[in-house]
Amino acid sequence: MFGTLHVFSLCLWLVGVFADEVKSVMEGHSVTLYTDTKLKTDDEIDWRFGEIRLARIKRSINNSPTYDETEIFRDRLKMNNQTGDLTITDVTSQHSGLYKFNIYIEDHFKVKKRITVTVIAPTAVSIRESTQTSSSSSSSSSSSSSSQSSDQTYCVKMSSHTHNSHIRYSDDGLIL
Repeated sequence: MFGTLHVFSLCLWLVGVFADEVKSVMEGHSVTLYTDTKLKTDDEIDWRFGEIRLARIKRSINNSPTYDETEIFRDRLKMNNQTGDLTITDVTSQHSGLYKFNIYIEDHFKVKKRITVTVIAPTAVSIRESTQTSSSSSSSSSSSSSSQSSDQTYCVKMSSHTHNSHIRYSDDGLIL
């Protein structure tokens, strides 16, 4: 597990090297990819996920964005027609990857910005609960004590920026 974590971290670092910006988002949340520009009257822009075009604005024809939605982005995209910012709602792990913002200049698209999005899934944590009960008998001065233990699995959201010094890793998962 430790080796896999290092390989995963190295892959994220390499992807981030080729991006202008890296964003992390929790699965099920929304993420907005900002262009940091204001569109001009005749600008033509598009957003791509890898080589797949997601959204496009041709200001010379229409100010409204058009969406070339693939199955994994269906009903999840919204582009601001003033700035070109792209919002992806209800993200899943399939939305992790490199996004490119392109602007049409002198008869060809120029990559204006690259953003790597990493979707963080909620992590299952196994928690062992112990309860102790005491009972005393009125006819005797001794008291007895019993202990019960039960395993339960909870789903918690953890950020990669959280310091997890209280979490011990084992072969079967995370244990508090």
